[in-house]
Amino acid sequence: MLTPKKKYLNSYQVAEWLGYAPRTITEWAEQWPASGGQEGIPAFKIGRSWRFDSDVIQQWLTQKQALDLKAIA
Repeated sequence: MLTPKKKYLNSYQVAEWLGYAPRTITEWAEQWPASGGQEGIPAFKIGRSWRFDSDVIQQWLTQKQALDLKAIA
C-alpha cells in the first residue's frame, strides 16, 4: 500500500517562506550534510536539486527559535 505524498519544497519555495534569497537557502542546504546536520538547513538532494521536507523545516525553525530564546535569557 502506498502512503500519502509528503510536501517537499524546493529552494525557491523555502526562500519565499523564510524571506531569504534562493541562493542563501542553497548554500545553507549544502552545509547540512557536510556538517553532519550541525549547520545549515535540513535538506536532501535529488539529482541537482535540493528538496526540503516542510514538516522538518518547521521543526528546525522551532528549535532555532528556542535556542535563540535561551541565548537571550
